[in-house]
Amino acid sequence: MNTLETVKILGNIKKSIFTAQDIKKILGIKNSNTLYKTIEKLTKKKILTRTAKGVYFTSTDVPNEFQIANALQKPSYISLESALNFYGILIQTPYQIISVTPERGKQVSFEEKEFIFCHISPRYFWGYKKLDDFLIADKEKAVVDEIYFKSKGREMIDFEECDLSHINKGKLKEYARAIKWPPFQKLFKEIFL
Repeated sequence: MNTLETVKILGNIKKSIFTAQDIKKILGIKNSNTLYKTIEKLTKKKILTRTAKGVYFTSTDVPNEFQIANALQKPSYISLESALNFYGILIQTPYQIISVTPERGKQVSFEEKEFIFCHISPRYFWGYKKLDDFLIADKEKAVVDEIYFKSKGREMIDFEECDLSHINKGKLKEYARAIKWPPFQKLFKEIFL
């Protein structure tokens, strides 16, 4: 298969981020060595861009920063300041793209952007949805996550400078009740009571 045919096949797939295994399946490649030579050739020709080990996107369908964040760390969802800014709750735009993950926390630089992955207990890894091909916290869960991480010593935004008018207060309290950690409960009550 020549490069033009490969580009056409990848362009017809309704997906912006591919794993090496996706590429193997899409192109019908049987041999792992052939797969890696194909990926290497496509990367050198700038048809594919590598975001992380075994994760690529095509030059014709560049994913947005939130999609890239989800691909850099699985599982993860966009939260904290990034989600609050996305929803218009936080006016200031954070420089970093911030996500939470039940895996080990880490920081990754990709194309002059910082991606921060904050570790959260697996029992609190919920309250997110798929939106435009990326996973993001609900508005209320982004607020709860912000308070949760503050109760663990992370810097926090000033909620007095936020527009909380679009937050569902009942849902916010329901989410907060699910976080059983006493320092979180104490801080939540200080902020919202």
